[in-house]
Amino acid sequence: MEDRVLTILQKKLEELVYQRIVLADPAQRFTLQEQIRECEEEIAKRTAKRVDEPKETLESDAFKAFRERVRKEFGDHRLSKTKEIKLKQVGKTQGLAEKEVEKIIEQEKSAIEENRRSYRELLEAYIEEGAPEAEVKKSLEEFKEEIGLKDWEVREIYQSVLNLKEDLGKGIFLEMVAIPRGKFMMGSNEYDREKPIHEVIVSPFYMGKYPVTQEQWRAIAQLEKIEIDLDPNISYFKGDKKPVDSVSWDMGVEFCKRLSRLTGKNYRLPSEAEWEYACRAGTTTEYYFGDSLDPSMANYCGNLGGTSLVGRFPPNGFGLYDMHGNVWEWCLDDWHDNYNGCPTDGSAWLNRNNSQEGRKLKSLRGGAWLSDPRDCRSACRTYDDDYPYVGFRPALSFQDSSFPLNLFPSFPSD
Repeated sequence: MEDRVLTILQKKLEELVYQRIVLADPAQRFTLQEQIRECEEEIAKRTAKRVDEPKETLESDAFKAFRERVRKEFGDHRLSKTKEIKLKQVGKTQGLAEKEVEKIIEQEKSAIEENRRSYRELLEAYIEEGAPEAEVKKSLEEFKEEIGLKDWEVREIYQSVLNLKEDLGKGIFLEMVAIPRGKFMMGSNEYDREKPIHEVIVSPFYMGKYPVTQEQWRAIAQLEKIEIDLDPNISYFKGDKKPVDSVSWDMGVEFCKRLSRLTGKNYRLPSEAEWEYACRAGTTTEYYFGDSLDPSMANYCGNLGGTSLVGRFPPNGFGLYDMHGNVWEWCLDDWHDNYNGCPTDGSAWLNRNNSQEGRKLKSLRGGAWLSDPRDCRSACRTYDDDYPYVGFRPALSFQDSSFPLNLFPSFPSD
């Protein structure tokens, strides 16, 4: 009977720990922590009354071997679905029951998630307390080493803490992703307009998780005008969660100005350098997922007959969606025929007299639903296109946000 009670208590503990991981509400997490503490105390009390066999005799050789195999596969703290399936197959060949196999895998996942949660809580506490920057960095670095977090895990945790979510009213939100500082090689040798390849250092900033959607556009378009009117229903391809299209550069700027007035922050369009850096997310390939494009990765070549819902395709390493295809995206820069003389600090390249028919040409990035793969590459750049294919996503400099400390780690490592 005692063994059965312990089994029930251990199962309850696992469920409580999982609930604490997924809950966002601090008050609920605190309540769960108290329940976890009580459960752990009860398990310890009941376990102390037992005279257990040594662990070595409880676990078979196959069981121990499989546990070590799982830990090895979790060496970089990532476990793809393919790896997980292969591990389960290995467990079965060693004669383990399916439940035993799943339990070992879940135990390893839980241990790693607990370390990530602990780091996140410490980071949030330091930010809230406003501790000195040097002290915080040193402490977090030591804690990272102590619990064995990888650099990419730390960046993900920072992003989860720092990402913004602007309330536009009526249940509509604009999600902004924190992009860390870093340097990258901008451009390519494919076309003259993408030359010369050059190193750019980018300061940390925020960028829209998705292209601005039609429901977000309507929420801002209905606010008081600053310079120009905005048609709330301007898009050719209708759908609340589809990107707004048929947008001119001036309309994108007006949106950012109204958004700034609403939030008290200085929203703007991203620079070309920021856009490409954010799109690549540390990659050097044609696209952020490799050197080839297929319909499972982006909306291009008219495969879907128009724009698609944002977030339909996989995100890049920074958590940004739809950087390839769907709609072209405006950048802040004036158009230049190549990169000769361009800034290398990530800022927009402005103030060039490159007007055509009385208007300045502005830079576009990312390709659209009708574009061929070449125009959807990370390095591809063009200027004013037909408006039915054009949207945008906002950006925000870190110094214009409410983030109190410049703690965000670089990406890639400097």
